[in-house]
Amino acid sequence: MSRVSRQPVRRPLTGAAIGLLGLCSLAACSSSSNKAPTSLSLSGQKVPVTQVTTGVSNLCVLLKTFKSDPTASRSTYFDGPYGPLHVLAAALKGTQSSDLLRAMEAYERDLLMTPAPAATVTTGNALVASADSGLRSLKVKPPTCST
Repeated sequence: MSRVSRQPVRRPLTGAAIGLLGLCSLAACSSSSNKAPTSLSLSGQKVPVTQVTTGVSNLCVLLKTFKSDPTASRSTYFDGPYGPLHVLAAALKGTQSSDLLRAMEAYERDLLMTPAPAATVTTGNALVASADSGLRSLKVKPPTCST
């Protein structure tokens, strides 16, 4: 009596089922990873993303008003965007963090000169670009900034 084995029939179905499950898992992972975070985790503490994006928006406004009032821009920066930019730098990893900190240092150096050089707007724009790049890497939409 010959015996018919069903084993070869099950293997393709099992493989197809595993493949389908893998595709479903991949689709679920990709859809959840595209979702923008609402907070950033810093040493276990949650910081609202809006705190950082508002800081970058305030920097944009500051850069627009710099030419008319550089002295006010100095205090506005340290009272406003300075803290949120440091939060962003802490949330970033590696070169993005150090690039943002270098851009902040260059802008602050210019801003603290008396009088602040005209290039301060250029270093400020570089700071905004670095912050925007960092936000994008965290899947956060940066604020629109036109200086």
